[in-house]
Amino acid sequence: DEARRAGWNPLGVEPNRWARRHAPDRLGLPVTATVDELPARGRIDAFVLLDVIEHLPEPDRVIFQLAGRLAPNGECLIATPDLESAVARASGARWYVLRQQHAYYFTRRGLRALLGRAACRETATWPLSRTYTFGYWVERLRDYAPAAHRVAAPAAAALGLRDLRVACALGDQIVIRARKHGEAPCRAS
Repeated sequence: DEARRAGWNPLGVEPNRWARRHAPDRLGLPVTATVDELPARGRIDAFVLLDVIEHLPEPDRVIFQLAGRLAPNGECLIATPDLESAVARASGARWYVLRQQHAYYFTRRGLRALLGRAACRETATWPLSRTYTFGYWVERLRDYAPAAHRVAAPAAAALGLRDLRVACALGDQIVIRARKHGEAPCRAS
């Protein structure tokens, strides 16, 4: 709905069958199961991959397909965990984003290089900020700082802070905005 209110004509790609049925029913948004099923004709002005690229079995192929469809000066926005972040390095194998569902992990430098090969140039980068309840953040402490959790959990409950919404950017997930600056090759090299 946000995209439509801003004057865009959105189209979604969602491999999950339940979510794919949800979008048209709830939002009136046309959705395909794969990038390959997108309409073959026409250019797109932008594409957005939020917490998506790390799940793709062939992320380079998808980036090349989408970038190849971008209109001149079209833009993309990609958010993904940053393998070189201080949080990732400090957490090591306990980093909360290391999951079986993630097929690939990226660094800012690696993602910038991939976009460059697809004729897209980075225009901005910033850390992803997430908003959760204070209670959620406190529960996350359980795995990383058990002593802090033992103090914070009862304090949050006693002070009535569990439902307070708190935004936090840990710096371990990045958002990269890029603009098409030429013609993207047809496929990854």
